[in-house]
Amino acid sequence: MMLPISKFLLFGSLLCFLTPCLVYPDDEPFARYPGNYQGFVKSLHESKPGTLAFRAVHAGNVSHWREAARDKLVDLLGLKHMQSELSAHRPGVELEMPEDMGAYLRFDASIETEPGFRVPFWLLKPKSKAKGDRYPLAI
Repeated sequence: MMLPISKFLLFGSLLCFLTPCLVYPDDEPFARYPGNYQGFVKSLHESKPGTLAFRAVHAGNVSHWREAARDKLVDLLGLKHMQSELSAHRPGVELEMPEDMGAYLRFDASIETEPGFRVPFWLLKPKSKAKGDRYPLAI
């Protein structure tokens, strides 16, 4: 069974993943190098800072940096080209017969995000639900 999904949902989801996180100066570095490598690595980073490196003095400048970085990432990933090339594509979802997992039903499913490219997922549907309760839709 195919269910149409808006292309904007696909692009909106992708942009959520592209939203940058703030890194505070007091955070621990993600990698540590032995003493003989530290100077070399530091010189690499300081010799030619990236054009989109965040250099703002206060967090208020993050909006401008985020916009420029996001635009560059969209360009590098080719998302504008994909958007025009895939404008006629309608993503679709296929659901298999549910499997009884006790308190819920599990549907094996997949979404066709691009022509011929399917991403698998599980749709979990509780058997009983109290009024007002919320449950996750998919994993």
